[in-house]
Amino acid sequence: MDRKRILAAAVVSVLLFSALAGVQFVRLAEANFMPMQIPQPAFIIRSDGSIDPSTAPIQRDGNVYTFTGDIVGYTVASEQDNIVLDGGGYSLIGNGSSTGIFILNRNGITVRNMKVSNFSYGIRLIADIYLGGTSSSNSLTNNIVTDNDYGIVISSSSDNVLRNNVMSDNTRNFGVQGRYAQDVDVSNTVDGKPVIYWVNQHDRTVPSDAGYVTLVNCTGITVQGLNLAGNGEGIVLVSTTDSTITANHVTDTGTGIYIQEASGNTVSSNNLTKNDYGIRGQASSNNNMSSNYITNNGNGIYFTGASESNVISTNIVAANTVDGIHLWGSSDTDIDGNTVANNTESGIIFFESQNNRIVNNAITGNGNGIKLWFDANNNNVSDNYIANNAIGILIDDSFDNRIIRNMITENSDWGMQLTGSQNNNVIYHNSFVDNNDGEGIQVSIPGIWSMDGMKDGGGNVWDNGTVGNYWSDYLTRYPNATEIDGTGIGDTQFYINPNNYDRYPLMEPATIPEFPSWTLMPLLLAALTVALTIYKWRLTKKLLR
Repeated sequence: MDRKRILAAAVVSVLLFSALAGVQFVRLAEANFMPMQIPQPAFIIRSDGSIDPSTAPIQRDGNVYTFTGDIVGYTVASEQDNIVLDGGGYSLIGNGSSTGIFILNRNGITVRNMKVSNFSYGIRLIADIYLGGTSSSNSLTNNIVTDNDYGIVISSSSDNVLRNNVMSDNTRNFGVQGRYAQDVDVSNTVDGKPVIYWVNQHDRTVPSDAGYVTLVNCTGITVQGLNLAGNGEGIVLVSTTDSTITANHVTDTGTGIYIQEASGNTVSSNNLTKNDYGIRGQASSNNNMSSNYITNNGNGIYFTGASESNVISTNIVAANTVDGIHLWGSSDTDIDGNTVANNTESGIIFFESQNNRIVNNAITGNGNGIKLWFDANNNNVSDNYIANNAIGILIDDSFDNRIIRNMITENSDWGMQLTGSQNNNVIYHNSFVDNNDGEGIQVSIPGIWSMDGMKDGGGNVWDNGTVGNYWSDYLTRYPNATEIDGTGIGDTQFYINPNNYDRYPLMEPATIPEFPSWTLMPLLLAALTVALTIYKWRLTKKLLR
């Protein structure tokens, strides 16, 4: 009986603790996800239709609110649906920050005849995603939006109509995020070029003078030879299939090419530079990205959200300030024959991504050459040239990967590092040559803290039962080692840590296939530099005309 009472008391205590923790979590969530507020100072159309403050230079006639003079340094916002904000040809001028016209969770609002300048956001339609709000069926007509950080931004809002809006000289003229069912025609322009926003179109070619391109639920579209700059996105494909994006130059955007829930598309021979993301994909499968120059962006190629069976091949992905190629929650993707160089963090990184292939790539001069991070399991990394990175291959909290036939050389910290909880990675027929600045420590497996103190790092497999890896410092560490009967295998195991041995170390470097991008990489990078220089020169001449 006493045992039952003790057990019951323990269960009740656990339940009470869980309930209290749940309440605390809800309070934390409420504190962190506060509803978005109208920027201040502001002139606000209140829910009863009044103008606050009443001294604002805005005149009301029924549901129409018309400016009677220029407004400087104020946001204009509404708490009421189904009204008209008419600029009357006057200007709404900011001080370099805040938002000009702010429409949050409102429907049926018309904004027309405005001149909006010098704000962080010129006109912003937004839904408060934390509260599940909507901001839809609004109309923007005959507005001139200039010299803002962002011109017109539609975020998580749908079924809006845009006509005859002029966006120019904003850092990012136009952008749509989250919901893409919009009615935007070519009467809207960005820096003098028409906005192409096609919905449910088939077998068409985007005009060569386009300044912004979004394709929603389209099939068989060709986007070719465009020069796009200065928008939230360059080219957007949403639920679009079997389309071709080729030979475009996209620069200075949030995302050069964005692919969402799209499949069967070809993205090739594009030059994507100085964007936050070169190519970004979400929940998109069976797309082919090949022969693109993706340089000097934040992230080069970035896929998330159950993206499957994509092919990323023969691209030059270089000098990006975050990662070269990043897969998060992606599977069955082939990364083949790319040159991945001089990216600040990782050349190629997988996070929670399984059953992908990294094959025949030249991966040089990155922070981490390849990083398999947190449940990046069952991936195949083979036949790559991995050199002059800080760490050649980093495996962190990931299992059952196969690392085969790679040349891993002259990486300054480690040829390979395995950290956290990691086991059963199979690593053989690789050549570890002169890593750790030539100090001879090719592989690092830090210990793991546990309740019983520090434990040796996990156990991985360093041979296939007959063949292990080549270690350039093998004979230095084991000067008496000899070859076993002409097999090319040393007779002394290569010690890594108590849980990791190479039982069959090779006496000579492993033979690794060489593919053209290894030998042509310096030439390709030089050609890219020349091409970018010519483009900048031509752009400068154009701007000076």
